Parts: sequence; structure tokens; C-alpha cells
Amino acid sequence: MRLKVLESNHYQILERETLANLAERHRKLFPNWFRARVADLYSQASELVDEELYSLAQGPDSRRVQYTGCMANGVRWLVKHMEHYRTTQNSGVRTIGSHD
Repeated sequence: MRLKVLESNHYQILERETLANLAERHRKLFPNWFRARVADLYSQASELVDEELYSLAQGPDSRRVQYTGCMANGVRWLVKHMEHYRTTQNSGVRTIGSHD
């Protein structure tokens, strides 16, 4: 419900500017406007914005970590692009066998 109120508010602002390409402008401009508007309302302690909506509006955390592989239950998993430049490739699953 709160998102619909904010979306409607943005649409009204765009309508006052011009009706040309209204849907396209809304699609392109809404994400940045929404992020800024929610941050502004959050700083004013508005009832429209709680911590959850504020966090979602800020988007994904830019401090991300990228891994090229992992170990799970004794099995080593690599992302596919890691094998691209290698002379040998092993696209199957590797497990420890019981033979010599």
C-alpha cells in the first residue's frame, strides 16, 4: 500500500511536467526518485516509511563478495568460468574414492 502511494505521487509529479512519454519516463526515473524520496521521508520519521521499506529502497549492498568456488560436504565446487583458461577441465563432481 505504501509503495502504491509513493508510486502514485511520482506519477502525479511527472504529469505536472508534461504528459509526453509518461509511462516511459516513470519507468526510467522512478527507481532513483523512489530511493531519494524514501530516504527523505525516513529522515523525517514519516509513517509511510519504516526500516524495512527504507532498507529495500536503498537497493542491494554495494559491498559484495564474489567467490570462485566453495567446499560443501567435502566436495569442491568451482564456477564454470574458472575452467575456461585451464588446459584440463573437470565439469563433473569430484569425490574421494575408496580405492588406492
